[in-house]
Amino acid sequence: NSFNPASYTVLTHDADSLPMLFNGGMKANYSNQKNLTQSSERMSGSLNSFGFGFKMAHNWAMTIGLQPYSSVGYKLLTTNALDSVSDYTTSYEGSGGFNKFWMGHAVQFFDHLSVGVNASYIFGSLSQKRYVVFDTTAFYNAKTTSMRYVGDFAFDAGLQYDHILRRDSTIKKEHIRLVLGAAFGLPSELKATEDMMAYRFGYSSSGMEIIIDTTGKRVGTEGSISLPLYMSGGFVIQKDKRWSFGADFKMQDWSGYTAFGESDSLKSSMSVHAGFSYTPAKTGTKVRRMPTWYGGFHYDKTYLSLKGEELSKVGISFGCSFPLAPYYHLQSTMVSTGIEFGRMGTTNQNLIEENYIRFVLGISLKE
Repeated sequence: NSFNPASYTVLTHDADSLPMLFNGGMKANYSNQKNLTQSSERMSGSLNSFGFGFKMAHNWAMTIGLQPYSSVGYKLLTTNALDSVSDYTTSYEGSGGFNKFWMGHAVQFFDHLSVGVNASYIFGSLSQKRYVVFDTTAFYNAKTTSMRYVGDFAFDAGLQYDHILRRDSTIKKEHIRLVLGAAFGLPSELKATEDMMAYRFGYSSSGMEIIIDTTGKRVGTEGSISLPLYMSGGFVIQKDKRWSFGADFKMQDWSGYTAFGESDSLKSSMSVHAGFSYTPAKTGTKVRRMPTWYGGFHYDKTYLSLKGEELSKVGISFGCSFPLAPYYHLQSTMVSTGIEFGRMGTTNQNLIEENYIRFVLGISLKE
């Protein structure tokens, strides 16, 4: 769990002296976007994340990994009256995203308390375009394009406390325990550069843009993008190797967000997640390990507010992980599959609502 680096100490509980663990996965998405008058469909797929975990000492673990950090994809159109006979349309488009490469360390103290920290390198690019198009030739159309490139470090830390509620004295060692966790993302100013170009244009008879003149241009402008402090916390109640139930929350105040010295009308975000897992008991001596079933729910109040509507996201997910037989020098291999159904946004005020189905496939290898 890279969202709380203190959880890495689970690797120190392995009986092997120096185990190595690999986790990786991919996802595919089907989504339907609609407003009050239109709808569209989209399919996409991408790498979900991958990471390596190592037990460095009896109470020290380390991880490294790569995962998507954020993504942008939107196109908004508004049409307004210029005068009694003419209109103009404003278009906003955005695409791109950031990725995160991290290295984390965690240390366990007194068999109950773990402390961890992540050092992450966040990198990627965002493309933004703004058009103003008139339906009359009396005015020139205008377009502004910008490309922002980000590459800088960010840090977060976590705490985890593990308390056994009921100890199992049998050979199974299926203790019932309570795990409490908290994580904090430190505020950061990510270094960035921006290329910008603004110009007026018209259209040819074939519909191609014809640049009339350039009204502004900047290349390699240095600036920064702010990331605000976030706080999260949660709990898990579990019976080792059998079942678990947990929930967590996260809060982040985006009202002070700035990018290249410009603020935005972002709100505070909040998310609540809850989920469970269940592994049936073995039914025979030939069964090495039973599959584990998962289920979860999440609600996210995003930092976006458009036309007075605060945008939220809600979803449910189900999945299963099952073991494969040992192969060569691999001690264990786990394959995980999952599906999520979710909805984001609203059609109120003719905004866009997205309904999606996400498929996830993952693999875990232990050497």
